[in-house]
Amino acid sequence: MHFWQSLTGRLFKLVFGWYLALAISVTAVQLILEYVSINRMIASELRSLGQSFGQSMADALWALDRPLLKSMVQGIAQSTIVTGVSVEADRYDIGMAMGQVPPLDDFGGLGIFSRYQYSMTPLEAITPKGTESLGRLAIYSDRRVVLNRIKDSFTIIIINSMIMIVGLWVTFYLVISKSLSRPLNRLTEIISLLEF
Repeated sequence: MHFWQSLTGRLFKLVFGWYLALAISVTAVQLILEYVSINRMIASELRSLGQSFGQSMADALWALDRPLLKSMVQGIAQSTIVTGVSVEADRYDIGMAMGQVPPLDDFGGLGIFSRYQYSMTPLEAITPKGTESLGRLAIYSDRRVVLNRIKDSFTIIIINSMIMIVGLWVTFYLVISKSLSRPLNRLTEIISLLEF
């Protein structure tokens, strides 16, 4: 009798099919959770960069110090998670941009799956009249940064899932063929020998 038509083969197809669907679903959930985790970590790092450079940028903008402003923008742009930096001034024409600075309507996608994420830090100076807004520091990160960071994690998760699937397949095959199939085949042979 052909294996897939035997009781063993039919049991194997039934149980392994369900397990395979479950394993693929669990792997997909793991990959999405890893993507979300890395995405949030990069958003947090962008905010930290903005807070670290915010006051120095505001001081350079207040002093109209273009070389200092440019060197700070270059310093931020060298971070591995940053794909673009822009400084917008409210008054003076000393704003600048470096790298990929997307237009505000080109964020492509929703929420964690958008093409870019960014951190906007207000640049303010404390004057005798109070706090004065000077402009904004925007730091951008492309989705490719997230994908590059999780490439290794994706590979490990997929290899782990494949090993588990193959291991269970072999175990299930051996259990069905040795423990279940042989006694049932023996019983079938005995019944076929009986003459009523």
